[in-house]
Amino acid sequence: MTPYYEDPGLNPVRYKIVAAVIAGFIAGLGGTLYAHSFTYIEPQIFNVMLGVHSLAYGLIGGLGTVLGPLIGVAIDIGFLESIRIFQGYRMIVFGGLVAVMLIFMPRGILDEARVHWIKTVVRRWFNA
Repeated sequence: MTPYYEDPGLNPVRYKIVAAVIAGFIAGLGGTLYAHSFTYIEPQIFNVMLGVHSLAYGLIGGLGTVLGPLIGVAIDIGFLESIRIFQGYRMIVFGGLVAVMLIFMPRGILDEARVHWIKTVVRRWFNA
């Protein structure tokens, strides 16, 4: 069975371009709203750690669902705030957490198998 994007009549390049345009539009809109809200932008605001944390949200929460990165945000921010007492070492501790998560849960906390299990339990619970 071939994937749906390889079926005749569907052009995967077109859909990739549309997805990139939509993502660029959303990012541009976010930057516009940020600039409008704070009225001042400088390169130091967008440092490397902002990008690292943006990737960590998906790695921690899982990329299989929409809720995965949201859970990753909650865990990331909550964990960083809870280890604030370590000051200069908290990014090292955070990096250790991400490394341990990648070893023991490579697909994130909310991976596809766990989502399927949750759906099954919820369906049984509501149908019972």
